[in-house]
Amino acid sequence: MNRRAFTLVEVTIVVALIGVMAVAVLPRFAALQSGQATRDFASALLRIGTDARLIAIESGQTVQVRYDDERRVLVFESLDLETLAASEQKAVPLPALVTLSAFTLDGAFTSEADWNLQFYPDGSGLDAGVEVEDGSYVYHVNIEGRDGAAVRGLDRLEESSEQEWQAGELEQRI
Repeated sequence: MNRRAFTLVEVTIVVALIGVMAVAVLPRFAALQSGQATRDFASALLRIGTDARLIAIESGQTVQVRYDDERRVLVFESLDLETLAASEQKAVPLPALVTLSAFTLDGAFTSEADWNLQFYPDGSGLDAGVEVEDGSYVYHVNIEGRDGAAVRGLDRLEESSEQEWQAGELEQRI
């Protein structure tokens, strides 16, 4: 007997196997995309200070980064000090499973509404920090106002207990 076609049973088995494999693989692709979005956000969070500082220097305007909870984005805004108008420069969206749970400015905790990381046209800025919760994983990012550099910590955000000494108040030790 010379066969030239597949039987209905053979085609049904192949389609069923393809369906089972698709059901097994699709959740992994979704998890990969979610994981990539989380990694991209963590990388962008480490760059917000340097990005804001660069925009401030190049534009000659004060730049603030604030968290917009309604849109779930970190918003970069240029501030016109004469008119007090803010114009959005860019926005960094938070992935679905990521939340920002605590904020600091100049070493003290602040609310998300009051958290405005600012950089000035001369390149100086405010020290700031943000605590990130990603499912069961918690970390924080501290941003240095003097150069925009960010440091990632592997624990919860804490208020700064460091005291900065004013110039001339340091004692010389012999």
